[in-house]
Amino acid sequence: MSILSRFDILIMIKYTHKKFGVRLVMKLPMGSYASSKLRSEMKERKVTTKEICNLLQETFDISLNEQSFNTKINRATFSATFFFQCMYVLNVRLINFDIDNIKV
Repeated sequence: MSILSRFDILIMIKYTHKKFGVRLVMKLPMGSYASSKLRSEMKERKVTTKEICNLLQETFDISLNEQSFNTKINRATFSATFFFQCMYVLNVRLINFDIDNIKV
């Protein structure tokens, strides 16, 4: 493992609402940010947990049931490789990370 673990790195996310101008600042562990990003992409594309597990099996021969997938995502215990494999099967070809500051 590298010197920095996923618990040591925080991502600061700044969001400004277009209409109301409300500014929200959050600090999230990197694993939580990746989990949220994955869940939001699944929701946007209306892909269920069962469907993404089937897609991962067909495309990358990754065998996961729904419960193990949810556990992995909820605990944020997955590699960057797994994150990008999920993005690939969801047909996400451009990933925008709006990261202003990374705290170590």
